[in-house]
Amino acid sequence: MIDVVKLGIIGRTHGFKGDIIIHTNLTPEEAKTLGNKPIYIERKDFKIQHDEVLSSDLVGFAIVDETGKKYGSVKSIENFGAGDILDCGSFMVPYEEKIVSETNTTLKKIVVKKSYFN
Repeated sequence: MIDVVKLGIIGRTHGFKGDIIIHTNLTPEEAKTLGNKPIYIERKDFKIQHDEVLSSDLVGFAIVDETGKKYGSVKSIENFGAGDILDCGSFMVPYEEKIVSETNTTLKKIVVKKSYFN
């Protein structure tokens, strides 16, 4: 099985920053059928630094506060344009420094500041 990473979804373009070009051997009519389809790349071709983590790899990580109290686990990662959001089923956590104090890939846990849950 090929290990792949989802890069995004081909959708409608929006202005200059929304442009995307994909080189294929498809006709324009065939290419139109690709709208709203996921784009994947083999994990081995995805270059990340040693201190980086792919957002898709956070699925399954435990959500805990600084005291170690577990609140749930990451079910999926959403991004509606303002940054990644950890979907934990019954609650969501914005994945940003002012809320997340640590991401521990060894222990597969994300430490969220306790004040977020108060």
